[in-house]
Amino acid sequence: MYISDYFLKVYKLINDFTLTANYNIETDIRSSKIGFIKIALFLRNESVLYIREFISIYGNEIDRLMYVYQYLDKSGNLIFRYDNTEHFPQLNNYPHHKHLNNGNVIESNAPLLEDVLFEIEMNFETI
Repeated sequence: MYISDYFLKVYKLINDFTLTANYNIETDIRSSKIGFIKIALFLRNESVLYIREFISIYGNEIDRLMYVYQYLDKSGNLIFRYDNTEHFPQLNNYPHHKHLNNGNVIESNAPLLEDVLFEIEMNFETI
């Protein structure tokens, strides 16, 4: 697999996501196996998911060296953010964690983009 294949997979996820209203995608291909993708995914209820991933591919293994999935309501208030920034070493699964809308930070596994989209879809009516 090449970075261009991974980016195509992400484009397909975004295009197939039923809640998508519009989006902006920027990619930076550093080599055939390394790249950065930045997305602003605007949803039907005017909420927005900001996505950033720095990807390195080894064979068919995808390593997200850096990721952020930040979901905001239509007023710009945080609903949640997953990231692997190394600033909560006391949490299990460090550096992976989730920021909640009440200001708390909790343990988290490293979600895939499809997991984040599913979480949004399951809670969309309450946002």
